[in-house]
Amino acid sequence: MSCQLCACMKLLLILLSSVMTFTVETKSSVKAEGTFPYGMDANYACTYQKGDVREGDTATLTLSRLEGIQLEKIQVYLRSNKSSGAGVITMTADGQQLYRKEGTYQEWFGAYDNTNYQPIGWTGKKTLTEGTLEIQVVGTTNSLHIEKYEITYSKAEIQTYTVRLMKGDEEIQQLTGETVELPQLNDENNWHHIAWTETPVHQQSTCPENVMPGVYKPTRNVTLYAVYIYHPTIPEYMTEVQSGVYLYVHSAYSVALTGSPQNGIMESALIDMDDANQYYEIDFVGTDTAFIRNEEGYIGYSGKQVAAIQTPWQVYHSGDITVFYTMYNNEPYVLWPYLTDGHGDYIGAGLVAANPSSASHVHLQIPVTSEEPAYTCYPQYGLGIENVEIDRTNECIIPFGVYNLIIKDGKKYLRLR
Repeated sequence: MSCQLCACMKLLLILLSSVMTFTVETKSSVKAEGTFPYGMDANYACTYQKGDVREGDTATLTLSRLEGIQLEKIQVYLRSNKSSGAGVITMTADGQQLYRKEGTYQEWFGAYDNTNYQPIGWTGKKTLTEGTLEIQVVGTTNSLHIEKYEITYSKAEIQTYTVRLMKGDEEIQQLTGETVELPQLNDENNWHHIAWTETPVHQQSTCPENVMPGVYKPTRNVTLYAVYIYHPTIPEYMTEVQSGVYLYVHSAYSVALTGSPQNGIMESALIDMDDANQYYEIDFVGTDTAFIRNEEGYIGYSGKQVAAIQTPWQVYHSGDITVFYTMYNNEPYVLWPYLTDGHGDYIGAGLVAANPSSASHVHLQIPVTSEEPAYTCYPQYGLGIENVEIDRTNECIIPFGVYNLIIKDGKKYLRLR
């Protein structure tokens, strides 16, 4: 290979790579320059001052939201004192140590230098999936001084997969991509589509392992089968505002708010009338304000997060649509029963900036008596006659706010105490 061709190839690689530089400005900030992945976050902290690291001091640069890039080079620009300076440099990507260098500045560069900054670091190929990178310098002998961090990267090759969608024995669609949009299918008589599964099932009383409709990130070529639940009656939603016990549901995904707030978010799950964790006592004050609680306590909000405190929710109600929301910095934040991140992964339920009137699939569902549920991937075969025999002779009473939840003979009732 000629020298001219080698030079051209090196130039091409440079053109395909991007560089981001973080120059230390204070003990808690860096100046970012260059080309950055969209949405990247950077945090810097030094236990002494600016980029100065004495014995026992630590300086850490933490980057996040770097998913989908390939690291190629990471360099820290350092100088020492006139005749001393030592430490430990570590670089951790996606939670795994990528690089570790321990020693004196003299061992690294051949001589101490208190004037010029010199680069030291890692070179290789590392694709980030979790999107995190941490660069840490710990001083062991006075002193090391950090000028900047320089990171060279390129966009990782996107891996695409094919998702084959089945409704019973019929293939209805093939989707290919890094992420795909799983559709919500129409009802089949009294069968309502709720999810997708890799293992098809005939009629059974438990829901198979599933993924919800919406954005889906496949990890391989896969076949998914539509999962249906039998609904002999149309769900009843609150149409006239009145206090009571309800499920807070998203009808498009057939999910309900579940449990209590933890770390600023909540959970959701497929609607299940036998799951007491999905029951909430709603106390309306007029028609535009409400308080929410379950058997563990109140569900409220603090700032832009849900919290286990008593706070008044504002109410948007139209027809059978009922949406709880709060205002933060003059912007409405809706209590949304089903949330995903920017990559389509389920993250729970909680507050999201949105116009309450846009939440057209959010309802308060009235609890109804429920028989043993039936799930299938073959709705065309109808409801079978085989049933699971369960002993329902005993009555179970569960205190729930001002109500008792009574389960008897396979049916549920709400009764004021």
